[in-house]
Amino acid sequence: MTTISSDVALEIRGLVVTGRVNGRAVPILNGVDVDLRSGEILGVVGESGSGKSTLCRAVARMLPSGLSVQAGTIRLGDMDVLGVKPDKLHRMPAGGVRMVFQNPLTALNPVMTVGEQCVEAARARHQISRAEALSRSVQILERMGVNDAASRMKDYPYQFSGGQRQRIVVSIALAGDPAVLLADEPTSALDVSTQASLLELIKEVCAERRTSVLFVSHNYAVVSQLCSRVLVLYAGQMMELGPSLTLLSESRHPYTSALIASLPSIEHRVARLQAIPGQPPRVGEAPVGCPFWPRCPHADEECRSAPIRMREIAPGHGTACRRAEEIWPSVGGGE
Repeated sequence: MTTISSDVALEIRGLVVTGRVNGRAVPILNGVDVDLRSGEILGVVGESGSGKSTLCRAVARMLPSGLSVQAGTIRLGDMDVLGVKPDKLHRMPAGGVRMVFQNPLTALNPVMTVGEQCVEAARARHQISRAEALSRSVQILERMGVNDAASRMKDYPYQFSGGQRQRIVVSIALAGDPAVLLADEPTSALDVSTQASLLELIKEVCAERRTSVLFVSHNYAVVSQLCSRVLVLYAGQMMELGPSLTLLSESRHPYTSALIASLPSIEHRVARLQAIPGQPPRVGEAPVGCPFWPRCPHADEECRSAPIRMREIAPGHGTACRRAEEIWPSVGGGE
């Protein structure tokens, strides 16, 4: 068995996920290579359909019917994730994978009390008594900012606000002491103030527990505040990977630059936000070469025909743009 660095919680290499369109297999994710370090929060951004949620579901072994992993490896420490049954991965007493979804109402059972659901999740992963599971659940709920947690264990999900429900879902996920938390746009349905407080709590609690987080979002502003690094996906392929603040100020792929340019700014008021022209390719219709070239102002003939590849242009900063040095002459010249 191959051993990876102890500092790497999750290692993904050459991941290809395919689905079937009109009877033929087409890539949904194509060649994803990324490491998630122990205790790190890694952001994954991109437009709808870029493959963000598919990446999380592949790691959690929860791909929907019709999608399957065709190539690549996923390792959780020394464990071959693709070589174990999903149930084993989800029920590991510690060090496994947990996933938090966008809508907590679909993740929580409406006919069970919050306490019953918390206790059930805790006992499924630890050989502990019901009383101990209840005590642990109250502690993590309180740490995640659920007010009067002990007295509310007999309440049902509908009796909580949307922000409180999402705190409960995150608490249930963290109660199993996972090595990796997969957060699929967990705050997009919340108001800005509730979102900010929940993100800060996730950051604090995961730092305390050394839990690694793969944080999916379409909002780069949120990701830049929460995550140390960011992976940019487009049409299922990696466009850029690097430190979040570097990508925010010195992005080296036209797609990343376009995403950031579309963000609203407090300092520079404009009548209309900048949009990326055109539309992402439909599943199975990605063009030859760089998938972004039909919308890219810098594309040339080779971009249209040559396979793209990620390459490092600075320590810890990679891009799939073959013209990065031409577009940003400072690349490689003392950036």
